[in-house]
Amino acid sequence: MNSFVQADGQLLIAIQNLLVHDALTPIMRAITMLGEVGIFWIALCAVLTMFRKTRKLGLLAALSLLIGFLVCNVWLKPMIDRARPWELFEGVRRLAPDPGDASFPSGHTTSSFATAMAVYLNCVRCGFKRSYGVAALTLAGLIALSRLYLGMHFPSDVLGGIAIGIASAFIVYYVSLWNERRARYEVSD
Repeated sequence: MNSFVQADGQLLIAIQNLLVHDALTPIMRAITMLGEVGIFWIALCAVLTMFRKTRKLGLLAALSLLIGFLVCNVWLKPMIDRARPWELFEGVRRLAPDPGDASFPSGHTTSSFATAMAVYLNCVRCGFKRSYGVAALTLAGLIALSRLYLGMHFPSDVLGGIAIGIASAFIVYYVSLWNERRARYEVSD
């Protein structure tokens, strides 16, 4: 086992030793369920797209979620096929059922940060308070933390999910800005 994997595993064990407590475990399981197959984020996008005032925000968030899903779940997870932490380290406590797929990157974290960052980047642009984006990012952070707490992912899996999610949101943000500017330019001609 290489030194990076060793350090990643030891860091996860340290995080679990610091945080895991019987009273907190059901709360962390409930938080992680919000990210299960992206269900909370899919529902949020669906609700936002239902109303005219929030439709643009919902579509941008949904596009970001889709990009994150494709990169994480369709491309990277099968390609890298990293073992789950409890499979490699006896000291890791598995506090939730085996998800049955690869560990890197964290899909819960990717979907959470893709959608939450899209909401954060676009909420003011779409006529909403930045605090909605902050709330979404806070929930995304809690979901990411729950994946470590429950022993489902190495810290690098979660950091990879954060990076992919944020990158997905920025891609959608900048492409939509470019598209708006192009449309304004074409109208002014």
